[in-house]
Amino acid sequence: MEFGSVLFDAFMAPLERAGLALRRRDLVQRASGRVLEIGVGSGANLAFFRRTGIRSYTGLDLEIGGRTGRRIRQRFPDAQLVVASVEELPFPEASFDTVVFTLVFCSVDDPEKGLAEVRRVLAPGGTVLFLEHVAPLHRPWRPLFDAATPAWRRMAGGCRLNRETVATLKRAGFLVEVRERFNGVFVSGVAACCADTA
Repeated sequence: MEFGSVLFDAFMAPLERAGLALRRRDLVQRASGRVLEIGVGSGANLAFFRRTGIRSYTGLDLEIGGRTGRRIRQRFPDAQLVVASVEELPFPEASFDTVVFTLVFCSVDDPEKGLAEVRRVLAPGGTVLFLEHVAPLHRPWRPLFDAATPAWRRMAGGCRLNRETVATLKRAGFLVEVRERFNGVFVSGVAACCADTA
């Protein structure tokens, strides 16, 4: 799977140079306290975390290769690395002050369940930092993205082009502040827990 991460990084490199890396930096440097990063991948966010203010770092993914693990531990020597799904987070309630995910929920099979788990493990007053690609804002493009999603999903490890992650966050009971939409299909923001939706 580590080879897959290398290919993904190569595919993403032009987007990172075109501004995605700057957006990662601006978002991730806000993390503090007990931090959970969901979907560590190859460690694209690692360089952007500020060491000061971070009490602990936990990285989670479906697989974490040795190279990625070494990179994480160079940055955070006491890091906890966990192989698990976001739909079944193996942590007690209120375990983290900051939850970070970037370009993850497009590939989560059950995003509602995943975000319910994020909410469960987020401490009162905690923050979710997210950067995702989503369905395009311009409605004329949406049928094209819907039509392309089944084939793209097979080629790109389950990635869906037409996810509505901001709306899903709101349905999961988060108060969402969208900080930026860019290139038509990327959105970054901050979310916090709110009152129960039931």
